[in-house]
Amino acid sequence: MNMKKITFLLLIILVALSFAGEKKYLQITELSNWFFDHGSELESEGPKDTQVDGLSYPQFRGFQDVQAAKGFWIGCKNFTDPINSLPYDHKVIIDGPRRVDEVGSWMNQEFDLVGQFDQVEVLVNGVPAARHIYTDQVDIIDETLVADRMIHTKINTSLGITVTRDIYAFSHSDHQNYFIYEYTFENTGIYDAAGTTHNLTLNDLIFYWQWRYGCAYEAADYDLSLVTRAAKWGENQMNDWSYPGKDYVGYEGLRAVWSWNGTHSERFTAPYDNLGAPDFKIDGHLASPHFSGTGVVHADKSAIDHSDDPAQPSTYRWLGSNSTVEYDPLEFDPSMMTMRYLHMEDNPSNVAPAIDIPAGEGRGSSHADEVIASGEPADKWTAGGSGGASVGMGFGPYDLAHGQSVKIVLAEAIGTLDWEHRKEVGLNWCKRANFTANSLYTGASGNLPLPGSGFTTDIDAYKRAWVMTGKDSIFQAFQRAIDNYNNGAGYTVPTPPPPPSLFSVLPGGDRIVLEWSDNAEAHPNFAGYRVYRALQEPDSTYHLIYENGGTTGNPLVNTCEDRSAIRGFSYYYYIESYDDGSTGKELASSKFHTMTNESASLQRPASSNLDNIRVVPNPYNRRARSLQYGEGTGDKNKINFYGIPPKCDIMIYSERGEKIKTIVHSFPTGDESWDMKTETNQLVKSGVYIARIVVTEEVLDEETGAVLLALGESTFLKFIIIR
Repeated sequence: MNMKKITFLLLIILVALSFAGEKKYLQITELSNWFFDHGSELESEGPKDTQVDGLSYPQFRGFQDVQAAKGFWIGCKNFTDPINSLPYDHKVIIDGPRRVDEVGSWMNQEFDLVGQFDQVEVLVNGVPAARHIYTDQVDIIDETLVADRMIHTKINTSLGITVTRDIYAFSHSDHQNYFIYEYTFENTGIYDAAGTTHNLTLNDLIFYWQWRYGCAYEAADYDLSLVTRAAKWGENQMNDWSYPGKDYVGYEGLRAVWSWNGTHSERFTAPYDNLGAPDFKIDGHLASPHFSGTGVVHADKSAIDHSDDPAQPSTYRWLGSNSTVEYDPLEFDPSMMTMRYLHMEDNPSNVAPAIDIPAGEGRGSSHADEVIASGEPADKWTAGGSGGASVGMGFGPYDLAHGQSVKIVLAEAIGTLDWEHRKEVGLNWCKRANFTANSLYTGASGNLPLPGSGFTTDIDAYKRAWVMTGKDSIFQAFQRAIDNYNNGAGYTVPTPPPPPSLFSVLPGGDRIVLEWSDNAEAHPNFAGYRVYRALQEPDSTYHLIYENGGTTGNPLVNTCEDRSAIRGFSYYYYIESYDDGSTGKELASSKFHTMTNESASLQRPASSNLDNIRVVPNPYNRRARSLQYGEGTGDKNKINFYGIPPKCDIMIYSERGEKIKTIVHSFPTGDESWDMKTETNQLVKSGVYIARIVVTEEVLDEETGAVLLALGESTFLKFIIIR
């Protein structure tokens, strides 16, 4: 191969690596994630631009992400590459965990978000206000879809394997903590963007996935800093696996890999045991109790036998997350491809190609087994390297002639304590754990209840027992996914009624009016509606405020009035449709379809007199904010302007006359608020501030037509902020 052609190939790879793929989202259940069009979710390529980004559960709470990086590799033996006509003992193409060649190796053909129904139109005061208005854009509506949402991806690869990946999300209340991934691998022979084909039989194919989880995002984030920041991306992750013969009791035969945040060396012996990462600074809740992983739902035995093979995966692996095989694709480098294939392969005679890649058979002791046996915390067990360890599974080897295919189905899930238990268990521990930094210690004592039955006074044993129930939760999710898939005969989860296609929230002077469409009533088991409300912030606790239909005694209507709202407070809502329970359990539409992300509050009528304008509270005192807005609410930084004209600009100036914020008021109401942030999103300091209110549309007397407020009229108000 001449140097000119090599240079051209390298240029193509470099150009391909400089582009990030298109993203789509599944965000209509408690489990939320983004997905790339090339088939794998790479490190630091997500929408949040952080190393841990995605796979968030429960998604409405902040900092619950556990996804650091994913990789998907395909390899075979004895392959003569049609691109350069060179033979390779091992040919491996990689999609992540850090890089991918989207031009020459992983070529997207189809990428769609498919839904049973379209995105719900959610309005607050007439303005679009759906929580996921930009991330739930349905490309294809399929009323026969077995799940609420599905992401469909089709990719041609330089091996000639066409990969179809369909990812399903179910809003059934028992199935909201997992996604099902259906993969079909067909030897189409298409190996380049032009659609050129080969007719090769691909021998000893291995399909290999790896996951780098970071189950300590909240605990290691700057806001809390309960553990070192490196824990966020997996420095002390524990990685385990199960398969027939290495079973988790109660789930014998289930094949899976999973990770959790193990004890960290900085808190290993003193001053406290940090398993679960109790928030000893604020409220005590467990900030890191997640178990995240992937279970096997189905794996074909061969291209001609599509029954499930309990011997698959053939390989269970861990490797250092900063290993050399984790970076550049190098898909024409024989030594790198061989190193990767040996890692993917189940072969007891394989030697370790690097210090942070273990040798030996594909079903040996797990990373967690070895860490526990060492007696050290995971971050100090040096074999994984400074970046911690990732976990993987390899399926195969398969032989695929041209036109043949195999299917592999996986379920990715998160298991954890519910939010109330996270608060209860963590706070109980904090009240009894005496160390300097713990602001919640009270010297409490007495027996503490263990899961299931029994009590203990050992606070670490109590906390550990509750945290480890997350393992039961994730295995329960794997089993539910397997039962749902029903061995390929068709998904079995019944479908809840759809949400209303329109949900409108209209604030008034003494009530907030909610209205919705009636499309859900066509569902065969439809029973009624329930409306929920949260105070001050959209991620707080929602409470039922209204229901109708079913056995409620309230007639079936499509509107309600919230008359319990209090002036000066912000409210967020969602509505769900529910059924009659005839499928064995009452089902309801997902709240994420209709959750509002814009606040609604009682509104005074607009004023035609600038002398009526008031700033409330004035002065604003940070120490008194719990009295002004309530303890722990999202409106802790808010200044209100009452009695303003229907359309005006509110310009905020510092005492020195520097304009720091302009608020455009365009609703025909007399209320507006300011979150005390500047145009550059900086929270203002203590001081005296001046508001100039300028009329942007003249106000006329409705009866006489006389001008009450002329365009450009203005007034000034002074107010004080004490922080």
